[in-house]
Amino acid sequence: TPPPPPPPRHGVRRQRQMCIRDRSGLVLKLAHQGCDCGNERRWFDLLPEVTPATLASGTALLVRWGGPGSEVQSLRLSYIVVEKVTLLKDYLQGRGHVPGLLALQAAVISWAAWAGLNLRDVGQSNWGCRVSDSGDLRDILLIDGGSWETWRHLQFPNRRRAAGYWSWARCQDADLADEMWHLVQVSSQQLEPIFDGIMYILQSRYPAMFHMASRQLRLPE
Repeated sequence: TPPPPPPPRHGVRRQRQMCIRDRSGLVLKLAHQGCDCGNERRWFDLLPEVTPATLASGTALLVRWGGPGSEVQSLRLSYIVVEKVTLLKDYLQGRGHVPGLLALQAAVISWAAWAGLNLRDVGQSNWGCRVSDSGDLRDILLIDGGSWETWRHLQFPNRRRAAGYWSWARCQDADLADEMWHLVQVSSQQLEPIFDGIMYILQSRYPAMFHMASRQLRLPE
């Protein structure tokens, strides 16, 4: 007798799948049991300035039954419903280089790390943005907090913990990426001098990005 087939994965082939509901303007994220979306909601609620708005979260039990004589199969999922935003990489496509964007991203990362979080998933595919009706960049957001965790050290992520960010940074602006990495090194990854240095770079060289960061992070200008 052949072994029974494995339980269905209901289309969730990886640890997380995103299902976009275009008409409602929401994104539904699903995760297998053991990968709790509730933690992601916790981080997003903690950092509303730099993450999408969260509308709901919880668990759901999916059940499949083929009729009399068939086995009932089930899969428990964790879910979170968040605001739908534009992927930053999609916004940038065709626009070319956006001056100062790298420093603005570093300011957002510093802000999130200051909350005591060990940030991962901050590479090219893990950023979103809000765009104005005229097509201008309004906010940039960290959109994937499922792998974040509390961290006892208030430090800017290094090249190992944020490899995706640093590799994308060099693709965006190699000179500014090297300057940012030097700032991280000489500051021993300590957030206060790094954040101050980032904001100085924005204010002195990229005033539009400085005003965006000040407004988004609710800082006095």
